[in-house]
Amino acid sequence: MGRPGIKMTPLRFVFVSDTHGDEIDTEVRDVFFEWLADFKPDVRIHGGDAFDMRCFRKKASDEEQRDGLAADIEAGCDFMRKLKPTHWLRGNHDERLWDVISSDDKQLSGYCGMLADQITESVGKKCNTLPYDKRRGVLKLGATSFVHGYNAGIYAARQAALVYGDVVMGHIHRVDSHPIPGLDKRNGRSAGCLCKLGMTYNRAALGTLSQDHGWGFGVVNPHG
Repeated sequence: MGRPGIKMTPLRFVFVSDTHGDEIDTEVRDVFFEWLADFKPDVRIHGGDAFDMRCFRKKASDEEQRDGLAADIEAGCDFMRKLKPTHWLRGNHDERLWDVISSDDKQLSGYCGMLADQITESVGKKCNTLPYDKRRGVLKLGATSFVHGYNAGIYAARQAALVYGDVVMGHIHRVDSHPIPGLDKRNGRSAGCLCKLGMTYNRAALGTLSQDHGWGFGVVNPHG
């Protein structure tokens, strides 16, 4: 039964994640935007890692540390302007920039603050941006939760469902679904990625062979 006075209008949503700035696969990106123009979702969620920020990676190589941010920021902002997200769930790669802003390096912090302003402009003032945080970084639409993702491995979708219930996630660059038996609907889904599948930093990791391109979409009842 519906609530009195509330119109139960389903919302069409798209969840796209892990585009990774200048590491995006441009052919997949073009296919995605062609599809998006036809689907016309009410809710547009970027699930995180819109930027790669590889120079800030803890185990960044000398080459990565020398790599400039300009191309990464430009590509990520360009994608956001075309997507026009209603929500952005910052991922662990995105959050590296905000971590530097909060650091004691005042000169680098100021520079990164200007980059953050540029990113905010590309995302749009009406976009609801959530930090990379296991509590505060959860978007709830009706009975479905959306997160960037806080665990990895082959059971990542299952672990997310155990924590968040019915959930859509990114982070692992893999298309997967893991329903949890029970009276309440709980299904962990990972939506794949739009970035290149052959990232340099994980070229020797066999587990990444399960990665695939993709995005999530569907219909949710905003009132549960």
